[in-house]
Amino acid sequence: MILPSELVRARRRKGQITPIYAGEDTLSLCRTLISVFESNVGGRRVVLKEALDHCEDLGYNYKLVRGLSAVLEDRSAFQAQAAVNPSEARMTVFDAAGGSVIATDGMRTKIMVKVASRLGISIDDLENSLYADLWDEHVLSEFEASEPMALLKEYNFALTSTILTKARRIELNYEGSDRVLEDLANALGVCKNQMRGDLSIMTIETRPSKRGKHADRMERILTILLSHDGWRLEANVVQPSSGKTYTLSLSKEKDGRIVAPGERSRKLEGKQPEVEGKRLDDVLLIEELAAHLGVTETDAKRMATAEGRYIDISGVLVTKRKLEEIRGALANTPDMSLSNVVEVLKKLGCRRPLQILEALGYSVDWTADRDQSKVHKIRKR
Repeated sequence: MILPSELVRARRRKGQITPIYAGEDTLSLCRTLISVFESNVGGRRVVLKEALDHCEDLGYNYKLVRGLSAVLEDRSAFQAQAAVNPSEARMTVFDAAGGSVIATDGMRTKIMVKVASRLGISIDDLENSLYADLWDEHVLSEFEASEPMALLKEYNFALTSTILTKARRIELNYEGSDRVLEDLANALGVCKNQMRGDLSIMTIETRPSKRGKHADRMERILTILLSHDGWRLEANVVQPSSGKTYTLSLSKEKDGRIVAPGERSRKLEGKQPEVEGKRLDDVLLIEELAAHLGVTETDAKRMATAEGRYIDISGVLVTKRKLEEIRGALANTPDMSLSNVVEVLKKLGCRRPLQILEALGYSVDWTADRDQSKVHKIRKR
């Protein structure tokens, strides 16, 4: 994974940049953070965040605490847990209120009873569903725990990968040859490779690319490099704020013991978001993709969106081409009754039409006869 730029810990001195790696003295912190995540499985994200905030009071650098937490969050899956689609629940409650001011708890309860009955759920389920799609209300549904030492190494790997995303020139040395590594290097920029006996010397002049794609390739290159004997790396890293260039120097002898990709990075190496050798549909659900690939929903989303092909809409992955097709279909649909619009979207492969509508800036004027409810555009997206 790549850390947020504000969490990068590195020293810059005399033209050299040195990552401030987590050492074995932070293993106690690693154990604590892992325990916090484990104890919050099934709980809301906001509660987890509060517990992690308390960990910043343990005397460690806050960037280290947040960086380790980010690695653990990458091992987690969060999801909205709702009996009905939250956007549908909110729109139905708004419609039932009829624009009137809800002045008492009794008035609110009356409306909630009416809406719960209309949606066929309990009042408690309606309460829990109303804002379940908000970021803070997402529930930690899965967490892939790691050993403290493995977390420490994975954090150091993430820190290294993040710094390398700013590299303009990279030289890799490693024993033997590696065609996959060469292909990745060629995709990253202009690559020159030569052999000196059993030693491969690869020089990469990186070229501009989409941030996600560039970072993904850099991670994969580093993952493969670290699997080779006798590896060394030297890179010219540009600091964006000043434009100054610093040299990053790493080697197996010096850094190999405390820098390593997580097991998930190794498993995902080379795996593409494909189903039975065919490209995925233009519209799919993250949870179904995750189940098919045997990875967490977080990994499934990352894999599907890494190349910029899919856009995530509240758990629904849609290609840019399909999204434009949907926009065009909605703009040219004369009958904007909810029943007709849902039918149009379903024919286009949308299995969660209301989420798509809300994301594209449409609202529903709900009526007692749900099928006759009207869809209208409320804002331009």
